[in-house]
Amino acid sequence: MLRSFVVVGLAFTGAVVSQAAETGPVHRWISQLDNEKFAVRERATSDLIAADHKAALAAVVRTAETGSPESRLRALHVLAMWHRSDKNSRDAVNATAKKWQEAKNRQIAGLGKELAAKTKPKPIQTSTHQVHSSAWVTSGVIIR
Repeated sequence: MLRSFVVVGLAFTGAVVSQAAETGPVHRWISQLDNEKFAVRERATSDLIAADHKAALAAVVRTAETGSPESRLRALHVLAMWHRSDKNSRDAVNATAKKWQEAKNRQIAGLGKELAAKTKPKPIQTSTHQVHSSAWVTSGVIIR
């Protein structure tokens, strides 16, 4: 009898966690990515960029794969911004891009190529020399 109680308790806990994920802030922001009001879309995009990528990655990836054209574009933008934020986020976004590029579905493979292009470092052309985009140029001095 004790075993069945534990199983029921775990099943109940799982249902609560699943429900919380569907009603939490990440879900709300995802649903607002294609809102009719521009300010709402912009705020949702900003909130997702500021969110912890671990909490929102699956939802953002799912939106990029299956959302409306507006929400897909914004989800790709969120992934590109996460790529710039820190090493853990960059690694997660790179793994997503690689997975997408290897997909047999041409549309998903195209997303992988687009994401890789958005996250590829671009050199900055200065008047005297070329500098990598992760460096700051101040009075001709490169600061990394």
